[in-house]
Amino acid sequence: MNAEKHRVSISIVSHGQTTLVDRLLKNLDQHHEGVELEVILTENIPPQFSIVNETRNYGVRWILNPTPRGLAANHNQAFTSSKGDFFCLVNPDVVLVENVFPRLIADIKDGLGEITAPLITNNAGIVQDSFRALPTPKKLFKRIFLSNGFHLPNVEEKFLYPDWIAGIFLCMHRDTFQQLGGMDEKYYLYFEDVDFCCRARLAGMRVMLDTRVRAIHEAGRHSRRDLRYFLMHVRSAGRFFFSPTYKIVRIIGTSAIHE
Repeated sequence: MNAEKHRVSISIVSHGQTTLVDRLLKNLDQHHEGVELEVILTENIPPQFSIVNETRNYGVRWILNPTPRGLAANHNQAFTSSKGDFFCLVNPDVVLVENVFPRLIADIKDGLGEITAPLITNNAGIVQDSFRALPTPKKLFKRIFLSNGFHLPNVEEKFLYPDWIAGIFLCMHRDTFQQLGGMDEKYYLYFEDVDFCCRARLAGMRVMLDTRVRAIHEAGRHSRRDLRYFLMHVRSAGRFFFSPTYKIVRIIGTSAIHE
């Protein structure tokens, strides 16, 4: 008898990134053996062309926003219509080179972490800074203005437990997302993932990165090149640093990962 397939809902938010989304959907077609997928594709701005009606080995639910919404609000909206037992947030510019879902789900079911993620590399195979220690105003200043490098921890370890993992790719049981009340919609862009992971830690949950599975992502770093994104980044950072979540999570300490 075949093992029951886990149902996984994937939330993808696109800002007219149709070509990237099409590539990701084709990746998912190739790499989802053992799980039953549904994709909720939110178009935050009108797409370049439609790819919704293309034949795939899973269902795609399409949401076209009448006006743009923040990233947190879009993922929350997708969650309300999702049907899967597991809920994943995936950036449209992610490239899947393997089927990461069975292992991430097994990690959750085995109690290794409530929120799991694969290791993220760039196209050259260099590990990216998708997992970090708790940010502070001083660290953020160094990172933005002094190009403070990321000190890579030992990725030969199977499991890493950072303070937070970027929302490039996050996987969790739907009960986890629901228990945390989803993402905080006061964050329009940036720091919604930091806040989400920190609130999870305060709720006694573990944020875990499984280095045995990988995905590719080339970081855009828009806030370093575009003044509008830079100001959004600073505004979201200020909101987080003045939040009760930040004040409390600093008391409980940070991970062994240093920046």
